[in-house]
Amino acid sequence: MKKDFGKLKKETVYIKRGSSTEIAKLDEIAKMGNSLYQIEQSQPLLEVFFANLEERVLLPNIYQISSLNLKTPKKKDIPDYELPSSGRSGLMSFTLERVNYSYYRNLADFIKQHYLYTPVNLAIKNTGPSVARDVRIEIKISDKNNVIKAIDEGDLLSSPKDSYSALNSPLFYPKNSIYSTEYLNVKRISDYWLIEAGVNKVQPKSVTWLENTLFLGTIKSIEFPIETTMYSDDLPEPSVKNLIVKVNSEERDATLEDIKELENKRFRNSNEYKEFKERHFNDRD
Repeated sequence: MKKDFGKLKKETVYIKRGSSTEIAKLDEIAKMGNSLYQIEQSQPLLEVFFANLEERVLLPNIYQISSLNLKTPKKKDIPDYELPSSGRSGLMSFTLERVNYSYYRNLADFIKQHYLYTPVNLAIKNTGPSVARDVRIEIKISDKNNVIKAIDEGDLLSSPKDSYSALNSPLFYPKNSIYSTEYLNVKRISDYWLIEAGVNKVQPKSVTWLENTLFLGTIKSIEFPIETTMYSDDLPEPSVKNLIVKVNSEERDATLEDIKELENKRFRNSNEYKEFKERHFNDRD
Protein backbone atom coordinates (compact mmCIF):
# COMPACT_ATOMS: atom_id res chain seq x y z
CA MET A 1 0.00 0.00 0.00
CA LYS A 2 1.19 3.53 -0.77
CA LYS A 3 -1.10 4.90 1.97
CA ASP A 4 -2.64 3.52 5.13
CA PHE A 5 -6.02 1.96 4.44
CA GLY A 6 -8.13 0.84 7.38
CA LYS A 7 -6.05 -1.63 9.38
CA LEU A 8 -3.51 -1.99 6.57
CA LYS A 9 -0.31 0.03 6.93
CA LYS A 10 1.52 1.62 4.00
CA GLU A 11 4.72 0.03 2.67
CA THR A 12 4.08 -3.15 4.62
CA VAL A 13 4.16 -6.74 3.38
CA TYR A 14 1.54 -9.07 4.81
CA ILE A 15 1.62 -12.87 4.89
CA LYS A 16 -0.96 -15.57 5.63
CA ARG A 17 -0.25 -17.92 8.55
CA GLY A 18 -3.02 -20.45 8.67
CA SER A 19 -6.25 -18.46 9.06
CA SER A 20 -4.55 -15.29 10.33
CA THR A 21 -2.78 -12.45 8.52
CA GLU A 22 0.48 -11.09 9.92
CA ILE A 23 3.25 -8.73 8.92
CA ALA A 24 6.00 -10.59 7.06
CA LYS A 25 9.50 -10.73 8.52
CA LEU A 26 12.46 -9.33 6.59
CA ASP A 27 13.88 -12.76 5.75
CA GLU A 28 10.45 -13.84 4.46
CA ILE A 29 10.26 -10.77 2.23
CA ALA A 30 13.78 -11.50 0.96
CA LYS A 31 12.75 -15.06 0.05
CA MET A 32 9.72 -13.74 -1.82
CA GLY A 33 11.89 -11.39 -3.88
CA ASN A 34 14.50 -14.08 -4.52
CA SER A 35 11.81 -16.51 -5.65
CA LEU A 36 10.35 -13.99 -8.10
CA TYR A 37 13.85 -13.19 -9.36
CA GLN A 38 14.62 -16.86 -9.97
CA ILE A 39 11.35 -17.32 -11.88
CA GLU A 40 12.09 -14.27 -14.01
CA GLN A 41 15.65 -15.37 -14.72
CA SER A 42 14.52 -18.85 -15.81
CA GLN A 43 12.18 -17.57 -18.52
CA PRO A 44 13.04 -17.37 -22.24
CA LEU A 45 13.82 -13.92 -23.60
CA LEU A 46 12.66 -13.66 -27.21
CA GLU A 47 13.35 -11.01 -29.85
CA VAL A 48 12.57 -10.98 -33.57
CA PHE A 49 15.01 -9.71 -36.22
CA PHE A 50 15.28 -9.28 -39.97
CA ALA A 51 17.63 -11.98 -41.22
CA ASN A 52 19.90 -13.02 -44.05
CA LEU A 53 19.18 -16.75 -44.29
CA GLU A 54 22.02 -17.62 -46.69
CA GLU A 55 24.71 -16.15 -44.47
CA ARG A 56 22.85 -16.79 -41.18
CA VAL A 57 23.24 -13.16 -40.10
CA LEU A 58 20.86 -11.04 -38.03
CA LEU A 59 20.15 -7.68 -39.69
CA PRO A 60 19.43 -4.20 -38.27
CA ASN A 61 15.90 -3.21 -37.29
CA ILE A 62 15.62 -0.93 -40.33
CA TYR A 63 15.46 -2.85 -43.63
CA GLN A 64 15.85 -1.22 -47.07
CA ILE A 65 14.26 -2.84 -50.13
CA SER A 66 13.39 -1.90 -53.74
CA SER A 67 10.13 -2.38 -55.60
CA LEU A 68 9.49 -2.08 -59.35
CA ASN A 69 5.81 -1.55 -60.21
CA LEU A 70 5.45 -2.62 -63.85
CA LYS A 71 2.46 -1.48 -65.91
CA THR A 72 2.09 -4.43 -68.27
CA PRO A 73 -0.27 -4.65 -71.28
CA LYS A 74 -3.83 -5.85 -70.77
CA LYS A 75 -4.35 -9.58 -71.22
CA LYS A 76 -6.41 -9.06 -74.39
CA ASP A 77 -3.53 -7.11 -75.95
CA ILE A 78 -0.96 -9.85 -75.35
CA PRO A 79 -0.79 -12.34 -78.27
CA ASP A 80 -0.89 -16.13 -78.01
CA TYR A 81 2.45 -17.89 -77.88
CA GLU A 82 3.58 -20.20 -80.68
CA LEU A 83 6.49 -22.61 -80.51
CA PRO A 84 9.33 -22.04 -83.00
CA SER A 85 9.15 -24.61 -85.78
CA SER A 86 12.89 -25.41 -85.82
CA GLY A 87 13.86 -28.40 -83.76
CA ARG A 88 10.25 -29.28 -82.98
CA SER A 89 9.45 -31.54 -85.93
CA GLY A 90 8.70 -35.25 -85.82
CA LEU A 91 5.79 -37.42 -84.81
CA MET A 92 7.00 -37.91 -81.22
CA SER A 93 7.34 -34.16 -80.69
CA PHE A 94 3.94 -33.51 -82.21
CA THR A 95 2.12 -36.05 -80.07
CA LEU A 96 3.81 -35.49 -76.72
CA GLU A 97 4.45 -31.74 -76.62
CA ARG A 98 1.68 -29.18 -76.27
CA VAL A 99 2.04 -25.43 -76.67
CA ASN A 100 1.18 -23.15 -73.77
CA TYR A 101 -0.64 -20.49 -75.80
CA SER A 102 -1.01 -18.34 -72.65
CA TYR A 103 2.75 -18.34 -72.04
CA TYR A 104 3.22 -14.60 -72.71
CA ARG A 105 0.24 -13.70 -70.48
CA ASN A 106 1.57 -16.01 -67.76
CA LEU A 107 5.02 -14.49 -68.18
CA ALA A 108 3.63 -10.96 -67.76
CA ASP A 109 2.00 -11.95 -64.46
CA PHE A 110 5.15 -13.69 -63.24
CA ILE A 111 7.54 -10.85 -64.13
CA LYS A 112 5.22 -8.22 -62.64
CA GLN A 113 5.14 -10.14 -59.35
CA HIS A 114 8.84 -10.97 -59.38
CA TYR A 115 9.96 -7.34 -59.68
CA LEU A 116 7.29 -5.89 -57.36
CA TYR A 117 8.10 -8.04 -54.33
CA THR A 118 11.27 -8.46 -52.30
CA PRO A 119 11.80 -11.46 -50.00
CA VAL A 120 11.95 -10.57 -46.30
CA ASN A 121 13.18 -13.17 -43.84
CA LEU A 122 12.94 -13.23 -40.07
CA ALA A 123 14.73 -14.91 -37.18
CA ILE A 124 13.94 -15.35 -33.49
CA LYS A 125 16.70 -15.00 -30.90
CA ASN A 126 16.33 -16.49 -27.42
CA THR A 127 18.83 -14.96 -24.98
CA GLY A 128 17.15 -16.60 -21.98
CA PRO A 129 18.24 -19.79 -20.18
CA SER A 130 15.15 -21.87 -21.03
CA VAL A 131 13.41 -23.15 -24.14
CA ALA A 132 10.43 -21.29 -25.63
CA ARG A 133 7.77 -23.70 -26.91
CA ASP A 134 4.95 -23.14 -29.36
CA VAL A 135 6.24 -19.72 -30.44
CA ARG A 136 3.82 -17.64 -32.51
CA ILE A 137 4.56 -14.27 -34.13
CA GLU A 138 1.78 -11.85 -35.03
CA ILE A 139 2.84 -9.07 -37.40
CA LYS A 140 0.66 -6.08 -38.22
CA ILE A 141 1.36 -3.62 -41.04
CA SER A 142 -0.99 -0.65 -41.24
CA ASP A 143 -1.96 0.16 -44.85
CA LYS A 144 -4.85 2.63 -44.88
CA ASN A 145 -3.90 3.98 -48.32
CA ASN A 146 -3.54 0.55 -50.00
CA VAL A 147 0.07 1.22 -50.95
CA ILE A 148 1.71 -1.87 -49.45
CA LYS A 149 1.54 -5.32 -51.02
CA ALA A 150 2.28 -8.54 -49.12
CA ILE A 151 2.17 -12.23 -50.02
CA ASP A 152 3.47 -15.49 -48.59
CA GLU A 153 5.12 -18.37 -50.45
CA GLY A 154 1.74 -19.96 -51.18
CA ASP A 155 0.90 -17.05 -53.52
CA LEU A 156 4.31 -16.98 -55.21
CA LEU A 157 4.05 -17.69 -58.94
CA SER A 158 6.43 -20.12 -60.59
CA SER A 159 8.24 -19.29 -63.82
CA PRO A 160 5.86 -20.36 -66.64
CA LYS A 161 6.79 -22.85 -69.37
CA ASP A 162 6.19 -22.32 -73.08
CA SER A 163 5.05 -25.93 -73.49
CA TYR A 164 4.10 -28.98 -71.49
CA SER A 165 4.05 -32.71 -72.00
CA ALA A 166 0.77 -34.36 -72.91
CA LEU A 167 1.73 -37.13 -70.50
CA ASN A 168 1.40 -34.73 -67.59
CA SER A 169 -1.42 -32.54 -66.35
CA PRO A 170 -1.02 -29.10 -68.01
CA LEU A 171 -0.26 -27.27 -64.79
CA PHE A 172 2.30 -25.05 -66.43
CA TYR A 173 1.68 -22.14 -64.05
CA PRO A 174 1.53 -23.64 -60.56
CA LYS A 175 1.95 -22.06 -57.18
CA ASN A 176 4.79 -23.17 -54.96
CA SER A 177 3.95 -25.61 -52.18
CA ILE A 178 5.91 -25.51 -48.94
CA TYR A 179 5.69 -28.33 -46.42
CA SER A 180 7.21 -27.59 -43.03
CA THR A 181 6.49 -27.67 -39.32
CA GLU A 182 6.99 -23.90 -39.44
CA TYR A 183 4.41 -21.67 -41.06
CA LEU A 184 3.92 -18.12 -42.32
CA ASN A 185 0.57 -16.87 -43.62
CA VAL A 186 -0.47 -13.45 -44.94
CA LYS A 187 -4.00 -12.05 -44.65
CA ARG A 188 -5.56 -8.73 -45.58
CA ILE A 189 -7.88 -7.51 -42.81
CA SER A 190 -9.65 -4.16 -43.27
CA ASP A 191 -6.93 -1.49 -43.53
CA TYR A 192 -3.94 -3.57 -42.43
CA TRP A 193 -1.94 -6.69 -43.26
CA LEU A 194 -1.79 -9.50 -40.72
CA ILE A 195 1.12 -11.93 -40.96
CA GLU A 196 1.12 -14.96 -38.68
CA ALA A 197 4.22 -17.11 -38.29
CA GLY A 198 5.26 -19.80 -35.89
CA VAL A 199 7.81 -22.42 -34.87
CA ASN A 200 7.63 -25.39 -32.52
CA LYS A 201 10.37 -24.18 -30.20
CA VAL A 202 13.35 -21.86 -29.81
CA GLN A 203 16.21 -23.32 -27.81
CA PRO A 204 17.93 -21.25 -25.07
CA LYS A 205 20.88 -19.08 -26.09
CA SER A 206 20.18 -19.74 -29.77
CA VAL A 207 18.69 -18.30 -32.96
CA THR A 208 15.92 -19.96 -34.97
CA TRP A 209 15.90 -18.93 -38.64
CA LEU A 210 12.40 -18.88 -40.13
CA GLU A 211 12.70 -20.68 -43.46
CA ASN A 212 9.31 -19.48 -44.77
CA THR A 213 9.60 -16.12 -46.47
CA LEU A 214 7.46 -12.98 -46.43
CA PHE A 215 7.35 -10.98 -49.69
CA LEU A 216 6.80 -7.20 -49.53
CA GLY A 217 6.41 -4.50 -52.17
CA THR A 218 4.85 -1.06 -52.56
CA ILE A 219 3.41 0.99 -55.39
CA LYS A 220 5.21 4.13 -54.18
CA SER A 221 8.26 4.94 -52.07
CA ILE A 222 7.37 4.72 -48.42
CA GLU A 223 8.69 3.96 -44.93
CA PHE A 224 6.45 1.97 -42.61
CA PRO A 225 6.62 0.16 -39.25
CA ILE A 226 6.11 -3.55 -38.76
CA GLU A 227 4.55 -4.24 -35.36
CA THR A 228 5.61 -7.67 -34.07
CA THR A 229 4.14 -9.46 -31.06
CA MET A 230 5.51 -12.85 -29.98
CA TYR A 231 3.63 -15.38 -27.89
CA SER A 232 4.87 -18.59 -26.29
CA ASP A 233 3.65 -21.14 -23.77
CA ASP A 234 6.71 -20.21 -21.72
CA LEU A 235 6.34 -16.43 -21.78
CA PRO A 236 4.42 -14.73 -18.94
CA GLU A 237 3.45 -11.96 -21.36
CA PRO A 238 3.91 -11.25 -25.09
CA SER A 239 7.20 -9.87 -26.38
CA VAL A 240 6.64 -6.71 -28.45
CA LYS A 241 9.01 -5.06 -30.93
CA ASN A 242 8.73 -2.66 -33.89
CA LEU A 243 10.77 -3.07 -37.08
CA ILE A 244 11.02 -0.54 -39.92
CA VAL A 245 10.90 -1.16 -43.69
CA LYS A 246 12.03 1.51 -46.18
CA VAL A 247 10.98 0.93 -49.79
CA ASN A 248 12.36 2.70 -52.85
CA SER A 249 9.58 2.13 -55.40
CA GLU A 250 9.60 2.87 -59.14
CA GLU A 251 6.73 2.72 -61.62
CA ARG A 252 7.47 1.78 -65.24
CA ASP A 253 5.52 0.91 -68.39
CA ALA A 254 6.51 -2.46 -69.85
CA THR A 255 5.80 -3.78 -73.35
CA LEU A 256 5.91 -7.47 -74.21
CA GLU A 257 9.49 -7.03 -75.43
CA ASP A 258 10.39 -5.39 -72.11
CA ILE A 259 8.87 -8.34 -70.28
CA LYS A 260 10.95 -10.78 -72.36
CA GLU A 261 14.10 -8.77 -71.64
CA LEU A 262 13.37 -8.67 -67.90
CA GLU A 263 12.77 -12.43 -67.89
CA ASN A 264 16.09 -12.98 -69.65
CA LYS A 265 17.81 -10.81 -67.04
CA ARG A 266 16.07 -12.66 -64.20
CA PHE A 267 16.94 -16.07 -65.62
CA ARG A 268 20.64 -15.25 -66.04
CA ASN A 269 20.80 -14.29 -62.35
CA SER A 270 18.87 -17.36 -61.15
CA ASN A 271 19.90 -20.74 -59.78
CA GLU A 272 18.10 -22.28 -62.77
CA TYR A 273 20.66 -20.71 -65.12
CA LYS A 274 23.59 -21.82 -62.94
CA GLU A 275 22.29 -25.39 -63.00
CA PHE A 276 21.73 -25.13 -66.76
CA LYS A 277 25.35 -24.03 -67.32
CA GLU A 278 26.69 -26.77 -65.07
CA ARG A 279 24.73 -29.43 -66.98
CA HIS A 280 25.78 -27.95 -70.32
CA PHE A 281 29.51 -27.90 -69.53
CA ASN A 282 29.36 -31.33 -67.90
CA ASP A 283 27.74 -32.73 -71.05
CA ARG A 284 30.46 -31.18 -73.21
CA ASP A 285 33.16 -32.73 -71.01
